[in-house]
Amino acid sequence: MPIAHIAKCLNCGIKHEWLFESLTLQELRIMKKLTGMTQKDFREASNEDDPEALAFLLYILHRRDKINIAFEDIDLDFNDFDMELTEAEQAQVDAAIAEAAKQASTGRPKKSKSGLTSMAE
Repeated sequence: MPIAHIAKCLNCGIKHEWLFESLTLQELRIMKKLTGMTQKDFREASNEDDPEALAFLLYILHRRDKINIAFEDIDLDFNDFDMELTEAEQAQVDAAIAEAAKQASTGRPKKSKSGLTSMAE
């Protein structure tokens, strides 16, 4: 998961920089209770910029820093917020882009794990 930066947090008034990798079992249980989301739902919602998923992420990150804020009070000024990929994630993206460019230039289909082939667009 990416690194989250908040220049000035509306919830506690301080600057944050968090690396989020995964939820613990206890956090999964809290998420289920507060949002009704499963881990799969959370992962999918995170990719779709779902406000409940983002609010829960901010809630958990504050909780990990021992800053207690009620879930329903979590707020965010998007002007003070950004997320960046970790170096490893950026390397994966760069490798995928390079592979796609290579396939596009050769015009050869890539054989997938299923045995089916696809052409680069």
